[in-house]
Amino acid sequence: MKAIVENKVDDIKEYMERVAALVQEYVPPNRERIQAAQSAGSVSVQPSPSAVVMSVKNYAKPGDSLTIGFDPAAKTLSSYHVTTYVEKPKDDDVTLAVTFASLPDGTSYPQRIVLDAKAKNIQVTMTNSGHKKAGS
Repeated sequence: MKAIVENKVDDIKEYMERVAALVQEYVPPNRERIQAAQSAGSVSVQPSPSAVVMSVKNYAKPGDSLTIGFDPAAKTLSSYHVTTYVEKPKDDDVTLAVTFASLPDGTSYPQRIVLDAKAKNIQVTMTNSGHKKAGS
């Protein structure tokens, strides 16, 4: 029984290492990949009063997407969303959703990060709070 548990833990650890390496392909965004997608007609921009959203299809893999929300009034990121997969679309989808917030001085920071590895039923959520200006 112990060997089975150890194998399962090793499998999950290896899978999540692959997921972490995959996420690094998307964060931070790569200008050349965005330009290549734009040249291929895979970039769209939807402006609204509160945000401008840029969607990039086929950013790093066929069928994936990267969506970046930008608040033009505050000149800050408002959201960052990735939908991709480790090896096969639909079989091992991975999503990354980042929501940004602002400190009183206008500094933007990632308030909530959710990484969802659906194939292994693993969801990691990080919430950042309690920020204050250094020296305060």
